[in-house]
Amino acid sequence: MIVVDGRIDREKVLELLAAGGEQEALDFKATLDLADTGARLDFVKDALSMGNLPEGGYIVLGVKDDGTLAVNDDPLDLTGRPYDPSKLRDHVKNWCEAPVNITSAQHDVEGRNVVLIYVFPNPDGLPVPASKTAEAPTADGKMRTVFRQGEVLLREGPTNVRLRYSHWNTLLARYRQQARDEARHDADALVNRVVQSLDAAQPGGKTEIPLDEAMSGEALITAVGALFEAGATVQMRRFLNTVRATASTPRNNADRDRALDALGLIACQAVLYDQKDTYNAAIEALWRVYNAGGSSPQHVLSTGADRDTGEHLLAVILRVYAVGALVVREKRWGYLTSLVLRSVDVSPTYGYASWLRHGLVYAARVDLLQGDEGRHRGGQALSLARALIAGRAPLRPDYAVDVALPPAEDLASDDWILNSLCQFDVWWCVLARASTEADGFHGGIFYPSCAAFHQYRSQPAIDAIALNEEARQLAFPGVPDLTTATALAVVVEVSVRESQNYGGFWVGIDENPRVTAWVAEHINYK
Repeated sequence: MIVVDGRIDREKVLELLAAGGEQEALDFKATLDLADTGARLDFVKDALSMGNLPEGGYIVLGVKDDGTLAVNDDPLDLTGRPYDPSKLRDHVKNWCEAPVNITSAQHDVEGRNVVLIYVFPNPDGLPVPASKTAEAPTADGKMRTVFRQGEVLLREGPTNVRLRYSHWNTLLARYRQQARDEARHDADALVNRVVQSLDAAQPGGKTEIPLDEAMSGEALITAVGALFEAGATVQMRRFLNTVRATASTPRNNADRDRALDALGLIACQAVLYDQKDTYNAAIEALWRVYNAGGSSPQHVLSTGADRDTGEHLLAVILRVYAVGALVVREKRWGYLTSLVLRSVDVSPTYGYASWLRHGLVYAARVDLLQGDEGRHRGGQALSLARALIAGRAPLRPDYAVDVALPPAEDLASDDWILNSLCQFDVWWCVLARASTEADGFHGGIFYPSCAAFHQYRSQPAIDAIALNEEARQLAFPGVPDLTTATALAVVVEVSVRESQNYGGFWVGIDENPRVTAWVAEHINYK
């Protein structure tokens, strides 16, 4: 499964190539000559199909169907910028009446030109039909119909298909969600006013703050803040139990995700306002939801893994990443241990040092993530977590709702969402490694997903672990510096090695001479 997040940077190209083949939201083309009528109309068909997906989709040029570079084909001709977003949009909008939004970027991958194109979904959530019939000449001089007027095209697996009855549920998913959100708007506004009036009421009276897991993030934040101020710990615990029960046995994935978002929101608010007891209770609730995931999540063997369980575990772990990224941004180092060190035993002789590692392995075993076995390229976990945080303001409460987010398609060096995720990734890997007595590296302890991105995104975490004694004591209570230094050296060494599968984005411990000196002071490191 690929992550459709709108990014078009080089790291995203490598992530998509790692998929190893075309998927519903991913199409590879060895070449594309837009001057050729047939090729141009086939591209329009692809774009219309991708645009009718709930999250849009990617088209990658210069790549064969199996995700390898098309080295035996003529290289893409970039003269005149034929794949410029405005030109691609012009090609498509001639064949539909809805707004068309396409972005693209060209990259050099192993000396070959590769163009990454992202087709956005229709913003109003409605299906977009072709506005007229398209025909193209064949080699024998006849005409072939590429698509017909009124046809709604979409993807089914790696192919374009015409709309059938069975597609309507997926096709209208975004529209229905928008309708639900609009329906809740007035109710949430009323809840906000009620909470504010209770907050302004005279002290001394016993009040019950209205709480409901279906409330919007803004309304729930207001209510949780009022609970903090009122010291209503009993009501907070009661609400956590209610939401945990919903997330553990949901009616559907939408209910599960909404409940998990509520748990993540409470944990994030607790981080923001330094309410450690509530934070620990929220993380414990997430842990209990994790262990309620389908058919025995402890059994991670490839023969025992099932997709429903994998989706459940991954959904929890992505919220853990979101909370961890906020912990890093807020520098609440003492909050890391309870978030990370929750081990999962899968047999009497084998276990995972952290649920983060267990959940990601399980997700990879059921093809929800690219595994770190075989073709190592990926980074999907951090891409999924970034998309989750970007799409849910309550999971980034340290930034105002109206603050412009870093554009996903640019993936700037100062992308604070991705950078804090990479830094949390380093922290949890080092914590997991330091918590075990094993020598070297084995897969049950950690895997640095941050190796898929440049080291500068993760470097602040490496610096803090080595050079910030207060942070180290809070995050590694009672752990000797020898153990922490060894763990840090191992994690960075593995990251350097794994980064070679992504283009070699990591230098190593020597990136900062002060870190090198600190590590060398505690272990015999070269």
